[in-house]
Amino acid sequence: MSGVRATLGVGLVVWAALLGVFGAPVTALIALGAAASTRIPGRWRTAAVLVLALALGTPTALLEYPRRIDAMRAKVDAGGDGALSVRDCASIWLLDVGVAVGGLFVGFPEAALETTLILIPDADGQRTFASSFPARDPRVRAVVDRWKQGSGSRFGPKRVAFGYEGGHARWRAALALDPITLTGERLPDGRLRIEGTVPCDYHPGARVPLLELPGYHLVIDETLFDALEHRGWMFPYTASWVWIE
Repeated sequence: MSGVRATLGVGLVVWAALLGVFGAPVTALIALGAAASTRIPGRWRTAAVLVLALALGTPTALLEYPRRIDAMRAKVDAGGDGALSVRDCASIWLLDVGVAVGGLFVGFPEAALETTLILIPDADGQRTFASSFPARDPRVRAVVDRWKQGSGSRFGPKRVAFGYEGGHARWRAALALDPITLTGERLPDGRLRIEGTVPCDYHPGARVPLLELPGYHLVIDETLFDALEHRGWMFPYTASWVWIE
């Protein structure tokens, strides 16, 4: 149990440091307090402090995050990409990591993978995934089924766009694939080789809603990530989803 406490304490210290870099000082202090609680004797006392830190930290983070985002966005609007400081760039870079980790935890593994890979330079700007994941979406499925029933040998290109509506499955597809361009080739054995290409980059002005409450909106502002692409901190690429059926 002491090993778990130590690991948790180190993780919270690292998290506090990252929050400090991002520019959320109050939330960082709360995280440090939670880290210190792992040194308190008694399992239930530690748990009580951690629950209190979570109760205090969550609303504080929800207030500090949009303030920091709005401040950096104002810099870009006023002075362009070059107006961002190194700390600003590091904050946005860490935010992208947070988006990837958060996406993985809430059940969007494909979007999390694409988001992570944009942080890693690639020689030709191409990434290939051998997966039929796109075919799970009914909009892609309809196109592929129509091609399978056709008599041609080559199909497409067909662009499929997604909306951010519906349940978890729709969001999972939209976050990873919007938009996807499909092409198909009939193989000698009669099966279809399908390829779907997705541009993995950020677009200025685009906003992805995360939480909407009366008087409060939590969004991902892609303008900041686009700025980092121009600054050389992020590396846009094309994802190719390839499968045979």
